[in-house]
This record gives sequence, C-alpha cells and structure tokens, in this order.
Amino acid sequence: PGEFKSDLQMLGTSPRRLLLGVGAASGLGFVANFLGVTDNLVSINPKLSRALRLDRLYAVEGLKGYYTGEYVVNYPNNWLFDQSVAQAQAYRRELRSREGYGFGIEDINSDADEREGFGPKNGAGPVLSTSKVIPDAAFGPVRGGKYENLSVVKQRVLPVKSIEALLGEPRQALERLLSTSIAPEGSGKKYQLLKAVQRPDEEIYEFEYLLTLPTGVRIHTWSAVALKQVPQTSSPPTYSSAGSMGSQPPSYGARAPAGAYSSLASQPELITMTFVAPEDSVDTAKSQLAQRVLAGFRLL
Repeated sequence: PGEFKSDLQMLGTSPRRLLLGVGAASGLGFVANFLGVTDNLVSINPKLSRALRLDRLYAVEGLKGYYTGEYVVNYPNNWLFDQSVAQAQAYRRELRSREGYGFGIEDINSDADEREGFGPKNGAGPVLSTSKVIPDAAFGPVRGGKYENLSVVKQRVLPVKSIEALLGEPRQALERLLSTSIAPEGSGKKYQLLKAVQRPDEEIYEFEYLLTLPTGVRIHTWSAVALKQVPQTSSPPTYSSAGSMGSQPPSYGARAPAGAYSSLASQPELITMTFVAPEDSVDTAKSQLAQRVLAGFRLL
C-alpha cells in the first residue's frame, strides 16, 4: 500500500483523486450508455425501470418508451421517429393556429386546395382531410422499411360507455375493419384473421392478422385499439348518424359534424397502435418482439 501511494505521488495524484476520477468516469459512462452498459443495468429490473420511465432514454430489454399524456408505446431501440410525421404535425398545428376562416382542422377536406391560403396550388403544403389521418407518432428502421413500421393514430369519437359499445365484439370489429376498409371486395387484397381479443379489465382490443396485397406481398400486422375516455365536467353533446345534434346513439365510426371542432376536446379518443412487418421476415425473434411491443402499449 505504501509503495502504491508513493507511486501515485510520483505521478502527481493521490488515492482520493484516483477514486474520484474512477467514480466520475463511471458516472459519465452510465449517463452516456457507454458500450450499452446502462441498457444492461436498467434491464435488470425492467418493471422498475419502466415505472421510473428510464426507457425514455435507455433501452429496457431492447425497447425504448415513447410517452405522451395519454399513452405509452414501446419501440425497438434501433428505430427512429418518422420525421415526415413530425413535419405533418407541425403543418397541422399551423392550420389550427390560423384564425378568421370559420372552420377547424376537421372541416378541411379534399376541396381544401380551392380555399384561399391552403393547399398545393399556392404551395402552402399538403392537403389535410378526414380520410387522411396524420399519425400521432410513427417509428421505423434506420434505413427505412416500406412494409415495416410502428405507428399510433388518434381519432375523436362520439361519446360511448365502452369500446364494445363503439366497435362491437373484438372479432366482429376486426372482421368489419378488414372487409370494409383494409381489404374490401374488389381491392385485390386478401386477409387472414389470426387473433381478436379484449385485454382483461381494459378498454383495449388486440388484433393480429395477415394481409396479402395484389402484388403477392404478405404483411403481418399486430394492433392494439384503445378507447381513452375524457373526464367530463358536464354532459357532452350527442350526435345522430346524420351528423346533427340529437339524442340518437352514435353509429360505428361516426365522427363529429363539421363545425363542431370546438367541442372535440371533450370527446373520447380511439387510439390505435399498429406494428407491421413483411411476413417473410417474421421469425421467432421478430414475432416475440411484436408481441412485446403489443403488450407494452397502454393508456396513461
């Protein structure tokens, strides 16, 4: 020990300085995730790490967490946020901030390019419509993947008591979605329903299906659909299927009528998380990854 101390003195340092230096280097290594050491440490107790939301910065068991005030979604550590979605969201916020036009973002439809100040004709940006929903979040591989990505979409829906009241039974809801929207008759697409269940004691449906495109490409899809209720301070308005205010129950997929944008904040939200991958790339590891992403999606 004495020789070691003498050697350190010859180097112009001391045991205390050495320990402080090692401690500082270790701290920096932890924060900087040097060689993935922090990812490994936070993965020792994944439940605690996610409870502390450490997965916002570090990968917990290979997944990072994206948190909003409404939900959390997990995505692969080596995936990135889709910047085109961020740009579209910025454009949408710009439209919402404009005043004096007498309509809200939900009123903008396919004839928006004919309105002064909006649309491609005057270079103002893309046309937003109710048929083109901008994802709230989207992620994908670093080099991109045409058929491999993760997205979250939010849509306002009319007041209902439960997700079953809105969509029906899980299998019925998925069958209707696939047969009328995703792969309707005459589209050349085919589908195979693999799973449609409701999580126990949660307003969340979990879907899994295969979609075959006209080109023959097969897409494997895992999806979670959640109904997020908004705390009400007063009774929200109800709408008939015709789009006018009334007392009739909402029809499936019904939206608030044009001009009712100011009341949308009080409406429940249908939040859909979707993970897709080419079927020929789905091995055991990717299937397990998709199941973990599906299970990690939850409302806050």
